[in-house]
Amino acid sequence: MAQDHRPQGTTNEAYTGSLVWGQKARDGQEPVRVENAFPAIVSTDEFDRARRLMEARAPKVTHPRRAASPYLLSGLARCENCNKALTAAEAKSGRYTYYVCQSLLKQGSGTCDTPRLNARNFEDIIVANIRENVLTESNIRELVVAFRFRWCECRIGEARGRGEGKWGCLTTWRHNWNKR
Repeated sequence: MAQDHRPQGTTNEAYTGSLVWGQKARDGQEPVRVENAFPAIVSTDEFDRARRLMEARAPKVTHPRRAASPYLLSGLARCENCNKALTAAEAKSGRYTYYVCQSLLKQGSGTCDTPRLNARNFEDIIVANIRENVLTESNIRELVVAFRFRWCECRIGEARGRGEGKWGCLTTWRHNWNKR
């Protein structure tokens, strides 16, 4: 029987201080939940964020080869001829790595004309294009502005939780941001 190696903190709400009993009940009854049954180790927000991250990387959502592959584009790049995924395949005992169309790997030669692509060269070309076209100075400036805005929104929410007004939070935010 295969073991489940997921960290238990991502599925066990006891880490948030909640006691949940009967979650897997077969009779369709709602589980019994007791909030603050014992001291929390992590906040509910941290727990939910970890759970969402684990669910997003779960093999049901992300193919295991894509989640665990050491190759940057494996499963993300598509074949221009048949639109199947390009995945990394090693040759000569791992000395060489190529991106290969899944049609060719699964159905054999003659199914797709796309040649094997040298992994290092292919990744270098993609990364260079990303740097040149996506990571431009203006795009990075927009990302920083968006980050500052989101960061400020989070701080305003925290300040409201502490009973402070949003303007007090903005003043503190500007002061802290300028110290960076």
